[in-house]
Amino acid sequence: MKPLKLLFMSLLFALLLAGCGTADQAEEPDNSAAETNTETEEHQDHTDSTQGDDASDESDADEPAEDSSENDSDQANENEQTIRVMEQNLQFEQDGEMKEETAFLTKSENMDYSLYVLPEFELTGEEPNKDVLYFKEDDLHFMRIELIPEGQDEAMLEENTIAQLEAVSEDVQSVEPPQEDAFQNAKGFAADNGEDAVSAYIVHNDQADFKISIFSKTGAQHQDAFLKMAATIMED
Repeated sequence: MKPLKLLFMSLLFALLLAGCGTADQAEEPDNSAAETNTETEEHQDHTDSTQGDDASDESDADEPAEDSSENDSDQANENEQTIRVMEQNLQFEQDGEMKEETAFLTKSENMDYSLYVLPEFELTGEEPNKDVLYFKEDDLHFMRIELIPEGQDEAMLEENTIAQLEAVSEDVQSVEPPQEDAFQNAKGFAADNGEDAVSAYIVHNDQADFKISIFSKTGAQHQDAFLKMAATIMED
């Protein structure tokens, strides 16, 4: 009987050990599965982040480049501005003969424009918005220069010009403007009382909008020189 009893006790002990091992394994958490889940989540987060960066890059790529048309326009305007040299030869008629002299670029200190002035003449400010270009040897021969403001009523400007000339003579005549390109869209008027002669031109061209009034003595020979200098007026 003792051998059977010992065998029975051995089997019972083996079953108890097997049961304890199974219980321990059941109580221990499956760390490998948790680690696998964590790694999967981290991989997913990294993938989402990468995809988000890619989407951002694609969004940035889809955004149109900064509009350079405005810069191009500014550059074009700068290129269109004429660079004026410091001197220029002018041809004009005086005493029945053609002359050519070097005129020098002169900036008005009174208004925003410049022109080329012959050596025998000088430009000075007369009053606000009016300059005088006069003959140095006799300042009774001079040209008044006025820039025409934007929005100026053309009919009123013409009416006022004629009224000014009527102070010299009631007989105000329309005159043909010079053949210079600068005077293509100009209107000219003149009055002469036998002693004083005054002519006026209202000028609109690509360089400037201005009015000139030339005061001289009847028969004087400075008219053409004044007109050739006036043709070089350019607003800044």
